Amino acid sequence: MYENEVAKGSAWLDKVRPGWHKEIDVETLNLGRPEACTLGQTFGRLASENLCQDGNFSIPHGFGLIFKMPLRKGFLGFGTVEDRGTLAAQKVKAYRILSATWIQEILRRRANDRLQAESLEKTKRSNPVQS
Repeated sequence: MYENEVAKGSAWLDKVRPGWHKEIDVETLNLGRPEACTLGQTFGRLASENLCQDGNFSIPHGFGLIFKMPLRKGFLGFGTVEDRGTLAAQKVKAYRILSATWIQEILRRRANDRLQAESLEKTKRSNPVQS
């Protein structure tokens, strides 16, 4: 669901912090919390909050989401308790899905790192340096 956004965010992180995926604790990764999101774990909470204030950056890069109150006939923009509860539940679900998408990307990258390391080790063993 958020694969394109996470791919953009991953590419950006690759440019500014190569190897970023090794720093992330996937057990605590939560895109709904600035200190536990991808940016928060990589750069710290304050940097995360500053970067995510710009929705033009954070949304397309998979670092944040945008939510709007549902509009209904007679709706004045304040939202009922029921509306706010529904919106809160939607946010929790969406951030879980976004977090899971980031976790998949991080685990994929770590698996690729392991495969590259194993391949390099095999190459070294099969071609020992001769003195």
